[in-house]
Amino acid sequence: MSAIHINLILLTAFVYEGDVLCGNESNGTIHLGVLQEWFGINWWTSRAFSLLIVALFIMLPLLMLRRVDSLRYSSAISIVLALVFIAICSSMAFSALLSGKTQSLRLVPDFSKVTILDLFTTVPIFVTVHPIRAEIGKVTDMGMAVRISLLICMLVYFSIGFFAYLLFGDSIMPDVLVNFDRNSNTHVGRLLNDVVRISYALHLALVFPIMNYSLRVNIDELIFSNKNKRPLASDTPRFVSLTLSLLALTYLVAVAIPNIWK
Repeated sequence: MSAIHINLILLTAFVYEGDVLCGNESNGTIHLGVLQEWFGINWWTSRAFSLLIVALFIMLPLLMLRRVDSLRYSSAISIVLALVFIAICSSMAFSALLSGKTQSLRLVPDFSKVTILDLFTTVPIFVTVHPIRAEIGKVTDMGMAVRISLLICMLVYFSIGFFAYLLFGDSIMPDVLVNFDRNSNTHVGRLLNDVVRISYALHLALVFPIMNYSLRVNIDELIFSNKNKRPLASDTPRFVSLTLSLLALTYLVAVAIPNIWK
């Protein structure tokens, strides 16, 4: 996977993070984020400030870890958070199904308004398998690891898409997390909506350093092509400068282009 593809995926993750925390506007409809629902619309609940706090206090400490195996605990937590998202989403979907509140469903997808850019939303599925090669002892195990990882990712994404479609029908957004801002008028429903969004926001923040690991290595090989160079992990100035530059670039683009779905 090229450095450009990975960078686009990191940007997508950052935009998702901003959507969850600060909401967005689509087709004239304003969707509030979790922070705006809790504390109102203020400068400190804006996308720029919220993403800056997430980048500095959650992502950056993990990005400064120099070995990918140091991220195993945060990676495990991110998987658990994704499963929490699926569990709550499926429970809400089954509850709506039993009470007859599910949206009208299509048997066949409507491709009339789909563009090639919409396929970009599927790209994050493939990045999950990329960093695992650094943790495999035998090269011959790579094929099996990729197949298992792709299968798990496919099941996770299918589950999220299926249960979210049961809940929201044709009103589902490209970023499904945005739909959870107005799905219930009960206290329990609103609590579940917030838990869903917060759990996945944390999931994205914890997955970001793993994806960034591959990007950082690729950029280092591209810029510093000298064969006699020191390993990136042992060259502190090179490691820190690349890490900070990539994080800053992704943050600035995510703030400048808050909605990639338009």
